[in-house]
Amino acid sequence: ITQINLQALAGPVLVVDATALECITANWLQSHYADEPTRVFFKTIPDSTNRYAAVTRPDPVGLDESAARLLLSKGTLLVGIDGLSIATTDQLKSVHVLLLEKGILIVEHLDLRGVDPGMYEMMALPMALRGAEAAPARVLIRPLPLV
Repeated sequence: ITQINLQALAGPVLVVDATALECITANWLQSHYADEPTRVFFKTIPDSTNRYAAVTRPDPVGLDESAARLLLSKGTLLVGIDGLSIATTDQLKSVHVLLLEKGILIVEHLDLRGVDPGMYEMMALPMALRGAEAAPARVLIRPLPLV
């Protein structure tokens, strides 16, 4: 965690509403988001849903390999999700490997309750744990001012 791209931890982030999906695919991403954000958070848990029940469900919403490859091709620096994993259960390892081998930072278990889709400014502050591959992080977002 002490050897990560610090530039990925702060800057604009697109919050995407994926609450109606069972899986986030490249086709869905391409049909809904023409812009290529360098940071993206996927909101998969509706505000009205019990958060504990949502994150412990056996088939959580996440990226499939096609979505991970698309994000790689677009130069994404950081990807986050409000679930326990960025990936679908059946592609858990392959999606993580695809993203991490290319240096894309993954932020999981975000609390996006009350956050509407759109552009925000974000800052992620992970604990500097020497020798660790992951660390808890405080993630802050605020709406970007309209110019």
